Amino acid sequence: MLSFAFSGLFTTADTDAAALDVETTLASFVDSIEVNKANTGTCTVMGQAVELENIQIDLGNKVTFRDRPNAAYIALTDREVTGTLSFAATTIAATAWVQTAKTGTTGALAIQHGSTEGNIVKLDAPVLQLEQPSYSDGDGGRLMTSSIGLKRTAGDDEFKLTVQ
Repeated sequence: MLSFAFSGLFTTADTDAAALDVETTLASFVDSIEVNKANTGTCTVMGQAVELENIQIDLGNKVTFRDRPNAAYIALTDREVTGTLSFAATTIAATAWVQTAKTGTTGALAIQHGSTEGNIVKLDAPVLQLEQPSYSDGDGGRLMTSSIGLKRTAGDDEFKLTVQ
């Protein structure tokens, strides 16, 4: 599931033809497919294949409406991307997640869901960093780890979302 919050300014359509035909537009959406082993090709954290439970990313945009003489606009004045990632803990021999967090090691996140054109979604984050990993009990006995942060690099490339 993806969810978005938008800010914008209202404007009227110049002509009837400029109005959006919602029914036609929604009919062109492709049915979603379940996230599972069969449909989700890969999920790696710092090169380690993981059993993904949940991922949440918040762009942390600071959006301000400005209404001044001769100008009315929406300004993006700051942002701070944050996120959490929960996956089944691996053995320490495979990846020592706590040690990785203590040393501030960074690495990539890569997820590909779907393999058929129209149902492919890729999420790539070139630089993520563990931030105080925590552990929880998943499904009555499965050790889960969470709290991985996305770290800003130079520019605006914390992550890339590709829909094909």
